[in-house]
Amino acid sequence: MVIYMLVDMDKYRGIPLFRGIPEHRICPLLQAVGAHGREYKKGETLISAGETAGAIGVILSGSVHMLKYDVWGRKTLIAYMSRGELFGESFAVRQEKSSYTFFEAAADTEVVFIRFEQIVHDCCGDEEHHRLLSNLFECMGKKNFQLMEKIEIMSRPTLREKIMSYISMIAQHQKSRYIHLPLSRTEMAEFIGANRSAMTRELTRMKEEQIIDFDGNIFIIR
Repeated sequence: MVIYMLVDMDKYRGIPLFRGIPEHRICPLLQAVGAHGREYKKGETLISAGETAGAIGVILSGSVHMLKYDVWGRKTLIAYMSRGELFGESFAVRQEKSSYTFFEAAADTEVVFIRFEQIVHDCCGDEEHHRLLSNLFECMGKKNFQLMEKIEIMSRPTLREKIMSYISMIAQHQKSRYIHLPLSRTEMAEFIGANRSAMTRELTRMKEEQIIDFDGNIFIIR
């Protein structure tokens, strides 16, 4: 993990949290709310289960997985986030801030951490600060919608329906029947709560029945 100063404006272009804020005002604004940047290598833990998570993470590059182990040591991929998305916000806004999941860098990743309390309680009253707060709540609303999509997938009664629901979700996000799945087969199985071998067999059957076609992570919905 490497901690760095918030100076490179290219990192913040296109990030939803900073939408509507002039570029020259972003760094002073982040410094005013005590933000700090960090870099992580793939596989490094950003927030551990049980750790106090008082800050919201904003992904500037790379990707982050939200994971949980049960008492038998089985891992579940609860959510995955990429550039521009938030993580840890559900814990940062609670009075009891300890995380019951952990967050891991799924690739080399850069993050800026912002303390929620400083955004809300240390508001300096200027337009940019209000815009940052408004953007933050909008991003949190989008994240809640993504978790609702995960619940919809997990509520499907059969493995095939879980797979179809996940593929449908990606197709709707990418607005195409020709889609690129963002997860490996192992990660996809963890995300939909399935055995990887059983999921692979079901995907093969769906391909044979011409419901879908795929080559690696490129899928076509028939």
